[in-house]
Amino acid sequence: MKKLTLLLVLTCCLGTAGFNHLNAQYITNMQMYPAAPNSNEPVSVIVSTLFTSGDCILTDYSVTIDNLPETPVVNVWATYCMGMLTVICERTDTIPLGLLPSGIYILQFQLQYGLMSGPATCIPPFMPGASENLTFDVLPAFSYGLTNLTLLNTQPVLTSDTLWVVADFIFPSAPCELDSMSLNTDPASGNYVLNTFYCLGPLDVICTQTDTFAIYPPHNPGTYSVLLNVESCDGFVTDSGSVNVVIEIPDNVSLPDVRTQLTLPSNFSDNGLLFNFAPVSTLQQMPAELIIYSSDGSIAAKVAVPYGVSTLFVPLPPGFYVYRLQQNGKPFDRGKAFVY
Repeated sequence: MKKLTLLLVLTCCLGTAGFNHLNAQYITNMQMYPAAPNSNEPVSVIVSTLFTSGDCILTDYSVTIDNLPETPVVNVWATYCMGMLTVICERTDTIPLGLLPSGIYILQFQLQYGLMSGPATCIPPFMPGASENLTFDVLPAFSYGLTNLTLLNTQPVLTSDTLWVVADFIFPSAPCELDSMSLNTDPASGNYVLNTFYCLGPLDVICTQTDTFAIYPPHNPGTYSVLLNVESCDGFVTDSGSVNVVIEIPDNVSLPDVRTQLTLPSNFSDNGLLFNFAPVSTLQQMPAELIIYSSDGSIAAKVAVPYGVSTLFVPLPPGFYVYRLQQNGKPFDRGKAFVY
């Protein structure tokens, strides 16, 4: 009877030693995602592990936070099921930690494992395994949308110049490209309202974008504002900002009191712009020149307008345009329009 008891004890000891030897586990890499998280985006930890038997399956995890006075500690317990095959089993898992306030944190990752009792299931007891610590920083939150709005022009801006508005944006995913825009003016004040729409791609990275918008200044001198609204196509990002601009008339240009009436039948056209002229007497005596600028400030078209002409069609590709009608370099009328 004593021999049998001793034999059973030795068998159990050898079995336990064999289990520990055959089921070794290691944490080969651990990193935060995003690498530099901020407090208004979810944080995750990416953990790579290696086991000396397979399969190896992550079956459960828990996340708790100890808000210690010095440095908060994020505790992650991860439970893995291990099979009996003597093979090297590697895996990489992403464990979400959620939103964290800004500050410095210590991440304590503790692995525990058990024997696989069925498909992706384990039975207790669970053995404590490898552990790892990592210190990371969560940056303060920031708002997506418009980060800066400036003018390229040196103020005051002359009525004969093009007004260049530069906008810097930040979005939560990439790519982030301008999808469409619209420009309106307040009839009473002459202030501009520029509406921009950006479609965001699927890449889960911060995307920054800088775009320059060309606006033709108002006819009359004064101080005006440019209000820029930005919205993502999915409606997730909405923001706005404004910048003031001082408009002056050039000293060497005297604009006539009666302007040429240059109008469009509508604010847009399918394949170009149709201009209707009701010229003043000076235009009936000498030809004029119509200059059309694209949104990047380049000249899209330059057309001579013979005196007496009442209608002129200019074919243009889709886009936003500003135009100017002038004689001998002196502007008589100007405006803006879209071609869709």
